[in-house]
Amino acid sequence: MSCLNREEITNLELKARGRSISNAVNVSEQFQRRFKDDFNIITKNVDVGTEEVQRKDKKGTFKMSYIIITIADKKKTTIQSPKD
Repeated sequence: MSCLNREEITNLELKARGRSISNAVNVSEQFQRRFKDDFNIITKNVDVGTEEVQRKDKKGTFKMSYIIITIADKKKTTIQSPKD
């Protein structure tokens, strides 16, 4: 929360992979609800995908899901609509 008080910071990114994805979503929702009186927090972007991760034993790779949630203070940021 204190990082949004700084003028140069307009966005926060929450990144998670695998089983931690639900935790990132929970943190984002709690942050928005808990600080709604101090900040006008919006979810600016959500990026979801899959990436190849090397196994610990270095014998091959496996696919792992990830999520990147970008939240911002609505007062500091402008959301541009997509151009035609």
